Amino acid sequence: MKKILPALIALVALALPGAAAAQNGEVKYVDVYLEAGSTLTIHDDETFGYEQQTFNLAGYLGRFDSAKTMANVTQDLTLTRCVGGEVRVKLTVTRQMYAGAPMLHAKTSLFEGDSCSTTDFGGSAFKDFKNLIPGFSYAHNFYVVNDEGGDWAKANVKLKTVGTY
Repeated sequence: MKKILPALIALVALALPGAAAAQNGEVKYVDVYLEAGSTLTIHDDETFGYEQQTFNLAGYLGRFDSAKTMANVTQDLTLTRCVGGEVRVKLTVTRQMYAGAPMLHAKTSLFEGDSCSTTDFGGSAFKDFKNLIPGFSYAHNFYVVNDEGGDWAKANVKLKTVGTY
């Protein structure tokens, strides 16, 4: 009993901070989902025609750690799609602090080159969703045109955030 009691006390002491956070309503993580209707259409324009494809983006995107956000650590969740073997579009969702509150920022970037791994930047569009509140949905339509002409992308993004305590 002499060894069990101190171990039990130590175990309870370790468990209490997590329990207190849950009771206080502190969100430990924010899960991000792309809701039904989230799509990305990429248009690859060529002199001999064009190739176009629409992707269904609905599903789980990833998780943000609230402790990192509160410590001013910027966190990114990213997905990438490519069409025609040369037009790549990257959707990046960022969580960071803004004016003392967590903020969500979404950016769509278009790259065009000679492969799907090109880094030749063609253009971007972004949207700030200020004061991130878990449990709510945020929607925005992005339209990006390649600054060298022809290629474009349209993203219909419907983000839903879910807090985990």
